[in-house]
Amino acid sequence: MNGHLFINYMKYKKCSCCGKEKIYNLEFFMPDKRTKSGMAGRCRKCHRKISKLYSRKYRQEHPEWKKESNKKCKNIINKCVRRWIIKHPKKLKAKILAGKALKNGKLQKQKCKICKKIKTEMHHPNYNKPLKIIWLCKLHHKQLHAGILKLCTHTKK
Repeated sequence: MNGHLFINYMKYKKCSCCGKEKIYNLEFFMPDKRTKSGMAGRCRKCHRKISKLYSRKYRQEHPEWKKESNKKCKNIINKCVRRWIIKHPKKLKAKILAGKALKNGKLQKQKCKICKKIKTEMHHPNYNKPLKIIWLCKLHHKQLHAGILKLCTHTKK
């Protein structure tokens, strides 16, 4: 190597909380934009412990905080749901009819069409036929709607 010596320098930093020296990278320290280095002074382990203790303690001392937060979220969610109902009346009708059929026993819950998992969700390929359902697990249902997965829905004549 032409007489050149390459030395890999690793930076170590002492955690301000537990006092242990750890490699100073994002694996062991949290990112923090407020510092020059861009990383926090506490290691990830200590950060987790302190956050857990603080949030539990804060919730016990301020129970009204969670109630206020829930009210804000509930209002936002209700607005979104109302908007979705107005925008997609066919989807809502198909969802309600399929849910009633499942509850009454006209529809039977089945395994995922692709991976055969037991925990499944209903997928309507055609909202005009609300009881014609494809059963998919959560992962494959998301993939189908994202366009990653394609299902062959051809029927025999």
